[in-house]
Amino acid sequence: MKPIQPATIAPGSLTKDHVQPVPVPEPEPEPITRAEAQNSLRRPRSRKLAARLPAVMALILPPVLYLAFVEHYSVNVLVFDDWSVEVIAAHLGPHLGKPFFQNLWLQYNEHRLVVPKLLFMVFGELTALNVKTMMMFNAVMFVATYVILLRLIRTYCGRSPGALALLLLGAVWFSLSDFESALLSAQLSWYLILFLLLLCLLVMARERVNYWVIGGAVVIAVLASISSLQGLILWPVGLLCLWRRRNEILQWRRMSLLWVICAGATTAFYFRGFNLSTSATGGSSPTLTLDHPITALKFFFVDVGSVVPGGGAYSYLLHGLLGIGLTGLGVAVLVRSMTEVRRNGFGALTPLPAALILFGLLFDVAAMVGRVGLGEAAARAPRYTMPNLFLLVGIAIYMFMRASNTLKHRERSTLKFMAVAGSFLFSILLFVQIAESTTYGLEQATISQRQREIALYTLQNLPRLPTAIAEQRVSKYVYPNLAALEPLWRIVRQDHLNFFAQ
Repeated sequence: MKPIQPATIAPGSLTKDHVQPVPVPEPEPEPITRAEAQNSLRRPRSRKLAARLPAVMALILPPVLYLAFVEHYSVNVLVFDDWSVEVIAAHLGPHLGKPFFQNLWLQYNEHRLVVPKLLFMVFGELTALNVKTMMMFNAVMFVATYVILLRLIRTYCGRSPGALALLLLGAVWFSLSDFESALLSAQLSWYLILFLLLLCLLVMARERVNYWVIGGAVVIAVLASISSLQGLILWPVGLLCLWRRRNEILQWRRMSLLWVICAGATTAFYFRGFNLSTSATGGSSPTLTLDHPITALKFFFVDVGSVVPGGGAYSYLLHGLLGIGLTGLGVAVLVRSMTEVRRNGFGALTPLPAALILFGLLFDVAAMVGRVGLGEAAARAPRYTMPNLFLLVGIAIYMFMRASNTLKHRERSTLKFMAVAGSFLFSILLFVQIAESTTYGLEQATISQRQREIALYTLQNLPRLPTAIAEQRVSKYVYPNLAALEPLWRIVRQDHLNFFAQ
């Protein structure tokens, strides 16, 4: 056998196509420890938490401070409306019968307080009518209402607001310009209506609206209607929501007709046997309002403008001018938000700004009709600023989110400038409102706390005080006069309610 000779390759005959690359094995990765693996997972999470921290703080801070404010400045003592409503409800609650049901439907000023009286009865049984507990209940319900508002904002805008916008909205919502409502347990009826309003808007903001949804909204509106006069405002607000979605809801005409029928029946039942005289409605009437239209308009605009407290010697003029400006801006935003073109999720499902603005303005109209007889000074009462906070929040939601939507998409430079400039100027107003309201609210809450402590001492020692001193302190801090208070005071002592339960 001949040995195999190695092949000879002519020079230059070998090309790169004939050369096969030799695979080089990749080095094996070095093993990592368990701690290193956990750290690699924690880094992205920590970055996300750090990015969300400002929004979380802006979300939590306003309601926590509000709850702390109510807890610190509230005093467990009955004052003014508490005696006329809460004491009677708590006293007649355990004795169900004709007197109880008559009292349940009995007109108080211009209000039917059926649901609040039932709650007062429950508080009388569970807490011996501890009004400090009731004020905290109002505050917690107000926080729950704010949570629903944030959910509706996300539905309306398609996204959550940024940290700064969230902080401004929360600070205005929990503004201390309305310190009086926060420190009055009898304001439960208004807090209840606000909660039911936002709950009704949430129900009607569903993607699919059918007769079951409308039925649930009707039940909510009926409960609000028998909680206070302002509860009737839920009916026009609900109709506004239905009309806004007329192109999305099947059989919206029939649903709207059903809504109007329920509204008419509830309103007729509410005013059945109603006394419209000034002696029964708390100082005013529709007739008095129509007879003095200029005075009524002044009351309305001063009420709206008083959302920013203070003003000094020219406070009525400044509040009136601010009220005219805010009313005009609110109406403009209401109309604009009802006619805006929806796109990219903006303005979907519920006309939130329009609903809040309409509710606030109609609330002011109801206050004007019910209190114009008391004069312009009553328009500046802190508890009447509650609807105007809704007005500010409704305008702010529209302006902030509209500006954000304009900047996000390709718009003309003029529109971008107007949106940003408008939002900036309105933000300045909100900052002024927050600063003035915080200073004003803390000062007035301190005064209120001292007055309630005097009232508590007076009521605890009422039989031992000289008649002249008792009459003076009672009329100033507790109730209109001593003679009207004494039978109610005996009921509280007999039933071991409020300070007698301690």
